[in-house]
Amino acid sequence: MSAIDEVTREGWIMNTFPEWGTWLNEDIENAVVPEGNVKMWWLGCTGMWVKTPGGANITIDLWTGNGKRTHGDGKMKVGHQMANMAGCRAMQPNLRNIPYVFDPFGFKQVDAVLATHYHQDHMSKEWAAHVVKAGMTTTDENGNEIPVPFIGPEKSAEFWRKWGVPEDRIIVVKPGDKIKRGHGLLRPHLHHHDRLPRPRPRGPLGQVPDGHGREGRELPARHPGRQHLPLR
Repeated sequence: MSAIDEVTREGWIMNTFPEWGTWLNEDIENAVVPEGNVKMWWLGCTGMWVKTPGGANITIDLWTGNGKRTHGDGKMKVGHQMANMAGCRAMQPNLRNIPYVFDPFGFKQVDAVLATHYHQDHMSKEWAAHVVKAGMTTTDENGNEIPVPFIGPEKSAEFWRKWGVPEDRIIVVKPGDKIKRGHGLLRPHLHHHDRLPRPRPRGPLGQVPDGHGREGRELPARHPGRQHLPLR
C-alpha cells in the first residue's frame, strides 16, 4: 500500500488539529507568575485563562466550538439573538476567525470554571466533560481538597446540569454575591448586553431576553496581589 493510499480525511484531522498541538497548554502550565501580578491568555472569542502567583488556574468563558460553517438557507433562525438585535433575518457571517490552536483535553489542571452567561460561545460541553472526567480537584479557603467548581449564573448552571456536571460542583451566583477562594474574591456584577438600546424586532423575530440575574453577564474577580480563587 502506498503512502497516498493510507491518507484519510480523519487521519489528516487528527494529525493537524489543533494546529499548535499542546504547545500553548505547556506554555500555560510552565508559566511562573510574579507576586502582585496575574497572567492572562486569550483563547479566542471571549475565552480567557488566568493564572496567579500561587499557581491557581481559572478559565472564563472558555469556548471550544466554532461559528457558522455553511451558508444554509441564507437566513438566521427566528428568535436568533443577532436577528433580534439587527431587526433582520439575513445570515450573520459570524465565522470563527481565530484558529483553534490549543488542546482542551491536554490541560492537566484548572481550579475553577467560570461562565459569565449561557450563550453558546461562552460555555463548552467539551471543557466541562474533560474537567469532570479527569477528576480535577482544587483546594478551598481552608485547604481542603474539593472537586473543581463550576461558577456562574443560574442559566449557565442549567446547561451544566443538562450536560451532566454534578450538582455539588455547581456554584450559582447572582449580583451582590461574594465567593472567596484562598486570598481572592469573586464578585459578580450585572450587565445585560441583551438589554442595550437597539432596533426592536418586528414580526416573528422574538423578544429581547430579560433574565436579570439568572442570565448574568460579568463575573470579575478581584486580585488583591496574591492568590486568586482556589489555591493549590
